[in-house]
Amino acid sequence: MEYIMCAAIKLDDTIYRGRYHGECLAAMKLGSTQGFIADSYSGTRFVGRKEALEIAKKAGQKITKHHPVDVLLSEDLKEDNLFNHRGG
Repeated sequence: MEYIMCAAIKLDDTIYRGRYHGECLAAMKLGSTQGFIADSYSGTRFVGRKEALEIAKKAGQKITKHHPVDVLLSEDLKEDNLFNHRGG
């Protein structure tokens, strides 16, 4: 089963990781894509905010939803143990 392990920003072929997107902003440039790193037994991958919300829900991760409601924000996972112990 996949779960969300940390926030990420993708710029071209480079993925910057952090506990929160704010930690990635120093490396962020125009044209980047914010998302998350999903982790599973088959490895890790970058996913966008919408797909990350679905993965976190399916994994039963603790989500405290903020607006907008249709995408995952790193703030939404502040109380989730998997995100807080594995991220970054």
